[in-house]
Amino acid sequence: PVDINDFVKSKGIPIPSSFYKVIYVYRADKAIAFLFPNKEVANQMVWKYAMSVAELEKESGLTFFTNFRAKTRETLIRNVDIDWWEAEK
Repeated sequence: PVDINDFVKSKGIPIPSSFYKVIYVYRADKAIAFLFPNKEVANQMVWKYAMSVAELEKESGLTFFTNFRAKTRETLIRNVDIDWWEAEK
C-alpha cells in the first residue's frame, strides 16, 4: 500500500521514494518486476532491484495480471528466472 510517508517533499510537491516496473514477455510466458529507488541507478545495479511479481504485489499492495486464469497467474507471478532475463538483454 502507498503510504504518504514514503514520499519525499520537493518544493512542496510529494515525490515517490520509489517506482516499479513489471515486464511480461508473451512469447516466453515470463514476467519480472523491479522496485527502484527514485534516483539514478547504474546499469550494473539494475538486477539488484529485480524480484518476482508476487514480491512486488506484497510490497506495493497492487495486483497484476488479473485477466489471466488463476493457475496461470500464480505460476507467472511466483517464478522469476533472473538468468533468462539477463541473457535476453
